[in-house]
Amino acid sequence: MMNTLRFLLVTHLILAWGFVSSQIVYENQKAPQFSMDRWINEAFDPADVEGKPILLEFWATWCGGCVAAIPDLNEWQRTFGQEINFVSVNSFDEEDKILQFLNRVQMETHVFHDESQELKQMFDIGAIPVAILIDKDGYLRWRGFASNLDTSFFQIFLEEDSIITYDRSVNILDERFTTQVASEEDSLSYTVKMKRYFYNQTQKSIKSLEWEFDEGFHVGFSNFSVKSILNYLFELQEGKQREWRFEGELSIDYTLDLDVESASPDHKRYLVDRTIMHLSQSLNFDLRYSKETLERWYLEPMGEGLKQFESLEQGKEPETEFVKDEYVDLKNANLESIPVYVSLITSEKIKWEGDDRKEYDVKIPMIKDIEKLRIHLEETYGLTLVKKSREFDITEVVFR
Repeated sequence: MMNTLRFLLVTHLILAWGFVSSQIVYENQKAPQFSMDRWINEAFDPADVEGKPILLEFWATWCGGCVAAIPDLNEWQRTFGQEINFVSVNSFDEEDKILQFLNRVQMETHVFHDESQELKQMFDIGAIPVAILIDKDGYLRWRGFASNLDTSFFQIFLEEDSIITYDRSVNILDERFTTQVASEEDSLSYTVKMKRYFYNQTQKSIKSLEWEFDEGFHVGFSNFSVKSILNYLFELQEGKQREWRFEGELSIDYTLDLDVESASPDHKRYLVDRTIMHLSQSLNFDLRYSKETLERWYLEPMGEGLKQFESLEQGKEPETEFVKDEYVDLKNANLESIPVYVSLITSEKIKWEGDDRKEYDVKIPMIKDIEKLRIHLEETYGLTLVKKSREFDITEVVFR
């Protein structure tokens, strides 16, 4: 099928690229004017594509990396094809070779044969595969490997007109705050650092959690979901009978690094509240408050079975390690902190009402089913989970 697609853009490509891990994020740089008239499969109607972004994927039938990218390109064509033009440009094969390949491999993108290698030269294509994103106004936005992209990349591009860089992360907040605490003469200073990681094949897999409340205030999360972080912060708020719930979902999946630190150890509740406020402002959710009587799980000891797991060095700094997706290894953990991790694993709200202040060494397996985890805790540590009814202060997180 033959058709012509012409982009009314400037005629020269300025080669002022800054390479970062095989990727380029452009700023204020127009793409060259080019036309396409040798379509191998489905051709564009120029009237249908004006004012739409285009992703050019330069490929060849003999290129292993090119072939590996085809399933992702097909998926993006199905998902975003109404909003972005996905064009697979072959500047290296004869037309019969491309046709033979298409008889064997399904390509849902629009396949263009750059027989004269005009586009190859315009965009200075050397090694392949390489993808180039041009926005609806004809500006170059991104260049790199399609394997560096995922659904979130295109969602962010379309919704926020932003390009997420190669490390799949973006800094949300890195600032020092000074505030006046009620009834205190001195001001309180603290820092908040927040980074967002998007899900893709290179997503970080290691989680870590740190805290310090004795000589200062410090909580540090690495690679946790928004809901998991909020679960933990709500548990840290003073007052046993507090509950929270979520309404709606985040529009895009991601995890966070969050680090909050202050030299003052005296305002834990206030700093936790401030941290939740910063999350709300940065991630665009609302908080609503009410009271309700609810039935919830409570962690309780059974007899003397837990005694053998008492830490040998009582009073030592607690340690937490997330071992792959197998278990959480807690050392020098008190029974008030253990429900926090059970909550993280099961997504249930686990409470503690006892007065045991001893510290224990326990390993909590990543068993999401609360009944199975309850049986494990009973058999292994002499701990059980019991349901009780209590009146709670409710905090509702409403994602916009």
